[in-house]
Amino acid sequence: MELGIELYPGGELKRSHTIPLIDIVRPVVKQFLAYPLPGMRFLLYLAPVPQYEDPAASVVNMAPDYGYAVVFIFDQHMRLHYRHPHPLTELVAEPLARRLRHDYPEEDRWGYRLCGPELPDLPLEKPTPPVEGADWTRKNARAKFRIRRLEEAPPPPATPAEFGVTNHPHGNGPVTVLVPQSLHDYLLRGMPLSTEVEEGGFLTGRIYRNGDSPGRWLAEITGVPKAQHTGASLLHFTFTGDSFAAVKRGLPADRTAERLLGWYHTHLFPAREEMGLSSIDLELHFTTFRQPWQLAGLINLEDNGRRVLRFYVRHNRTMIRCPHCPIAGGAGARDEVTP
Repeated sequence: MELGIELYPGGELKRSHTIPLIDIVRPVVKQFLAYPLPGMRFLLYLAPVPQYEDPAASVVNMAPDYGYAVVFIFDQHMRLHYRHPHPLTELVAEPLARRLRHDYPEEDRWGYRLCGPELPDLPLEKPTPPVEGADWTRKNARAKFRIRRLEEAPPPPATPAEFGVTNHPHGNGPVTVLVPQSLHDYLLRGMPLSTEVEEGGFLTGRIYRNGDSPGRWLAEITGVPKAQHTGASLLHFTFTGDSFAAVKRGLPADRTAERLLGWYHTHLFPAREEMGLSSIDLELHFTTFRQPWQLAGLINLEDNGRRVLRFYVRHNRTMIRCPHCPIAGGAGARDEVTP
């Protein structure tokens, strides 16, 4: 018996029917590779990690304590090409909603639960319906205080040539990342990284206005401290408030000096040009790193011990690749060539 999706019309506890899970998931999984893979096989590991359910969604997971699945993709020779967690919202609920809207246009709300011989009997939970007609606005109420964002001083100007970069790879991204050669080598070879769980940390350094390209930045990375007080597994890598408190204690109070440039983490599968940050990575970045120049670093760990380093920055509602350049000596080298 294959794995299936039990459907519950109206989100009620009365099951209607079951459809094959593979029919819904296979088209989604194919998109993760972004390149054809003859004889592709995939494996889902359902993880007992809760996921927040939007009560206004048209299709909701009625076993929300199991909200994620790790996706493994193999070729016909069983070589691993991809391994990463994805929320069931992305794998099941969103494609299922499209199918149900087409097949059952008269029903606007569904619940679902995964089922199969090798799955535990996941306990059902009736989702809370969205509240309609509530208005929490109190008219004629006056605020007792006002919140005003403090404007930071603009980053100082610099040019790639001041860092010894003569062949500047402009690329499409608004940020060019400058990494001292010793630090670049450490990320690609020297830094101890697990091949069993995702790991990560922070990118610290300095940000400059690119004097050669108005409207763009230069990000000089001077440190890559591993994050403390994190949660980590094959399924996820999670920062906590204590993670940020610990890294900020190591930064100077002067915001024109070193500051938090972003974060980095590992993916435990080979890099492909078409594959970068996952949907979980995007959510973390957009909700946590708000400056337009803040970076997301990605280190793919390949089976032969090789590592691939890439950097991304926000662009509208997505992330785009940033060019990066190894430099000779970082800030010290710049001080020597600055007039």
